Amino acid sequence: AELAEGDRPLVLVEALGGAADPPMQATLCMLLAQLAGGAADGALAGRLADGGALFYLASLLASPSAEVAQEAVLLLTAMCATSEAVRTQLVDVANGLPPLLALLSNASPPLPSLVLALLDSIVAAGAARALRDAGAAEPLARSLVAAASEAKGWGGGGATGEGEARAATLLGILDAMADVDVQAVQDGMRAASATPSLVALLGAADEGLRGKASGMLNRLVPADGAGSGEMVASGGLVMLCDALANGTSEANRKQALQTVAKLSSSAQNAVAIAENA
Repeated sequence: AELAEGDRPLVLVEALGGAADPPMQATLCMLLAQLAGGAADGALAGRLADGGALFYLASLLASPSAEVAQEAVLLLTAMCATSEAVRTQLVDVANGLPPLLALLSNASPPLPSLVLALLDSIVAAGAARALRDAGAAEPLARSLVAAASEAKGWGGGGATGEGEARAATLLGILDAMADVDVQAVQDGMRAASATPSLVALLGAADEGLRGKASGMLNRLVPADGAGSGEMVASGGLVMLCDALANGTSEANRKQALQTVAKLSSSAQNAVAIAENA
């Protein structure tokens, strides 16, 4: 409590800006996160941001030390949780999205999951357009491929609920971005070769995730059904037809019907649909 009084938090921010030793950087981030997380409102987070914390943290996100990067993400999460102004500054002023996106591919758990949770909260606050501008579609799509692999147990690790949860969060973020610029999401998914993974998620255990996967496939299919060869070749058409026949949710069946209707605009797809109906 004493550390939160007066100018002491700003002294810690100044110390963070001058620290070069990774253990010291991690410790200062941890202390500041405890202060920001324990505050009743966003006033302290705003003071930390005004003191330059966001700029220091944007730099620390690129630290070669996974511990430093993780503590920086946790501090950002604590600050953004209590202050909309801080979320705005992180995106618009401190240019914090590119280094956060780079951490999605970090191999040190739980860092990617922490970053994903922070990005999800930022998007929920209306930053989908900023994510689009930061080129987020492709790294998010690549993370979706990894999450789908974990969810399905590819690679011998066994299927995990954590993979399904992460895939659902990623699809939620990508869906919000598609509301802003569907072409950017389509391009990102194509660059990451994510369509087969998306198709695989149509067979996920969680019905909500199946619905999100079906919805994203619907976004990826052009109105004339053209350019959907990868989706069809990876079994998407068969699984969508199966969802129409056996889907347990009316919303999921409706979503599948809309996607199949778009696919059927292509004569080649229409034949395949008739064969699987």
